[in-house]
Amino acid sequence: MTSFGITLSKYRRRFLYKYYKASLLWYIFKKDHDYDYAYFLELIYRKLTNIALVIRKEDITMSDKKIAHQIWEARKILKKVLYYDYEADQERNLNCLMMKKYGYTIDFSMNIENHTADFKYFPVYYINDCLIEAANKPLNFDEAKEYWQSCSRQYAMNAFENKKQDLRDFFDCVVEHIWEWAD
Repeated sequence: MTSFGITLSKYRRRFLYKYYKASLLWYIFKKDHDYDYAYFLELIYRKLTNIALVIRKEDITMSDKKIAHQIWEARKILKKVLYYDYEADQERNLNCLMMKKYGYTIDFSMNIENHTADFKYFPVYYINDCLIEAANKPLNFDEAKEYWQSCSRQYAMNAFENKKQDLRDFFDCVVEHIWEWAD
């Protein structure tokens, strides 16, 4: 009996490649949105997942575990960029700052009529993680509202900068290791 040089692991590898490629194509056809950077990042995330799983399952060389780990670390950074709520984190910080300074924080409701937005600001107290809207506005409410608006702009910029820095970290990781990942 002669061997043609094809082993079961090669069949298995071909199956894995085809399976992951099919799942990626299914995602592309199902979720495709033009001009959406989050879709592009999600596509990279799924591709990195597929590559890491195939490399990890197929121990072809000694460095495959290291390569799969590097890909998985890059994927973890990208997952944070895609799914972590940076704005909610900064909003918690803003609420803590306002509670320390004024004893309350500020929230707003928005009413949209005739293509104009009408904002209604009101004080909010947190007691044992319970949100309580105040019936009357405190005396220093206008000062607190201006402080809250300036801080909320700054905290929104901080959230954006944090997300941008994590995205930079991801691409730096990819640029640093991509030559090792190529086969």
